[in-house]
Amino acid sequence: MEPDEGRHAEIAREMVATGHLLTPRLHGKPYYHKPPAFHWLVAASLATFGPGAMAARLPSLLAALWTVLITAWWASRAWGPATGRLAALLLSSTVLLMAMARWTVADMLFTASLSTAFACLGCWLLDPGRRPRTPWPFYLMVGVATLVKGPAAIVLGGGLALACVALFGGTTTLRRLRPVRGGLLVLAVATPWYLAAWLAEPEYIETFLFTHNLGRYAVAGAVGHQQPWTYYLLALPLALLPWIFYLPDALAGQVLARGRKKAAVFAGLWAAVVVGFFLPASTRLVTYMLPAFPPLAALTAAWLVDRARANQGLPRRIAVMQMTWTGITCLLACTAAIYLAWSGEVSITRCLALGLGPLATLPLARRGLRDRDSQATVLAGVLSSAVLVTTAWGLTAEFINSQRSLRPAALQLLASAPAERELLAYKASGHSLAFYSKRLLTRDDNLQSVLDKLAQKPAPLLLTKSKYLPELGKLPPRIEIAWTGARGKVLLAEKGGSRTLHRP
Repeated sequence: MEPDEGRHAEIAREMVATGHLLTPRLHGKPYYHKPPAFHWLVAASLATFGPGAMAARLPSLLAALWTVLITAWWASRAWGPATGRLAALLLSSTVLLMAMARWTVADMLFTASLSTAFACLGCWLLDPGRRPRTPWPFYLMVGVATLVKGPAAIVLGGGLALACVALFGGTTTLRRLRPVRGGLLVLAVATPWYLAAWLAEPEYIETFLFTHNLGRYAVAGAVGHQQPWTYYLLALPLALLPWIFYLPDALAGQVLARGRKKAAVFAGLWAAVVVGFFLPASTRLVTYMLPAFPPLAALTAAWLVDRARANQGLPRRIAVMQMTWTGITCLLACTAAIYLAWSGEVSITRCLALGLGPLATLPLARRGLRDRDSQATVLAGVLSSAVLVTTAWGLTAEFINSQRSLRPAALQLLASAPAERELLAYKASGHSLAFYSKRLLTRDDNLQSVLDKLAQKPAPLLLTKSKYLPELGKLPPRIEIAWTGARGKVLLAEKGGSRTLHRP
């Protein structure tokens, strides 16, 4: 998926190809946006399993699995094994986490490292033994998170630690936290790379820290992803499906209720620190909020377990909303199956299996609505998430690839274009084209420069969009459209230089 997945996969591929591991590079030029920890892992995966989508996505998948496991471990310590198991089930079936587990971006690894740090801090606070746990794992993982996404990890970790000091023990907790030694541990983990990168490329660190951290957070328009303040009002509820229906009652029953547990207060602080930090930022993405999902899943699970132990059913409005959401997911699956079977994109047998199978979830949701059965309602929520997964990745993936993927063009380049032939992009994103074709891509948005290069012999390969062809004017007779697809993108090449896959 362009541009993000192709960008991060290509950075890692270039690390493997060039052996340049200190600072990330995209198409041979420094990539200032992120530290290298995520790209190191993707590069290691590519080196082990070969360049491909599975290898590029594997670190995100493992990070998602680790986030689920660490959430289960922490929730079990805080509320008991039943809550830990249910928290893992809820978190792993949350819409945003399911998507990010299959996406080659750094957010899932950042969530995993930060969640590990916060879970360790929570267990340290809750440890009543004579030999309390040390806080060092917390500081260690904050340092790791700083290598994944930058100083935001230090601000978030420090904010949560200060909130815990204010609410749990004051100066006593502060002394036990040993902040000076802990801060030195964070620096010991993160500073070697920052220092080495600054000595090698001062511009990299300065641009990363000031433009892509301070500027991204505080200066409107400094970097992309500018969204109105209302963005999260819509994005967060969608990302938290299907458990957003349960969350208000869970927060009220766990964090705001009298006699609340210390673990619930800590979970509330965890979520509040993440949301409170990213909410006022000038750039807004729902993925920034992902580190708040583990404590929210744990609070919801604890509330559900408490109601089950008290033999209390779910409020009717939750059952109604769950029934509605289950019906929507089934409708989506059936509609996709009918359309794809009619268009011939997918076999009728497969469409029937994946399109009609989700209807089995409706009786569970109906039972939860009729009997206020919490187990049936929660299971219907889990299965509705499974319906989304099977529809998106089991039914519509081939159709989406046919509309968006640059992989067919890359395979054509591998088969017929010389490896030394230059690859250009004019007003188009082609990171995955470079990744799959194993060659560097040069982005050139200067029209005259591109025309001059096309006039050369041999002419470079050019990726652009069909709507920009009039700008290019009358092309040399030897230049043809060798491939078209991916939402209007076209690949220009010399005649006979590559086999044509799709005629425009």
